[in-house]
Amino acid sequence: MALTPESPPPLQCSVAEQQLLIGLAHEAIHNAIHGRKAPEVPPESLTPTLRQHAASFVTLTLIGKLRGCVGNLTAQEPAYLSVMHNAVGAALRDRRFDPVNVEEATRVSVHISLLSALGALRFNSTEELLDQLTPGRDGVVLRRSGRTATYLPQVWESLPEKHDFLNSLSRKAGLEAEAWRDPEAELLVYRAASFGDSDGA
Repeated sequence: MALTPESPPPLQCSVAEQQLLIGLAHEAIHNAIHGRKAPEVPPESLTPTLRQHAASFVTLTLIGKLRGCVGNLTAQEPAYLSVMHNAVGAALRDRRFDPVNVEEATRVSVHISLLSALGALRFNSTEELLDQLTPGRDGVVLRRSGRTATYLPQVWESLPEKHDFLNSLSRKAGLEAEAWRDPEAELLVYRAASFGDSDGA
């Protein structure tokens, strides 16, 4: 079913919890670049919120430009572990970019998105599909022919038109631009609680 106002929201963190996650992301990146293990965080030292399982994406930017983005769409581990693992993935394993180097690691900005559960869209026409999308609020997942791609809600800022957004998402999946119109395509939405460094680096 598609998300409704009654659907469970993404994990909500206090300002202190957000700052802790941002700090852990930076520390995990720093350790990985220097060949050290991930930070050891005793679970009992964390709030119940941060110990909850959550899906997350970590986006890295440098001087306002994308430097890496890695995440998962389903909750597989506690939020703090998900963020640390995806931060390292964004820094070192995003195939679109060279790995973040030591100098960049001191200047890179971290942006974290904690995701809600996915909701599948049901529609009989392009118009019905587009009517269900809310720019700026919905993250979107496209699946077709064994390929999957997603755009986080903040991508609407650069692609505010629904057709452009979905065409670009299709191309990101390695498909033709209008693959999202295919009856075999599966479209899902989610919402995200997002926070991060001020991108002034």
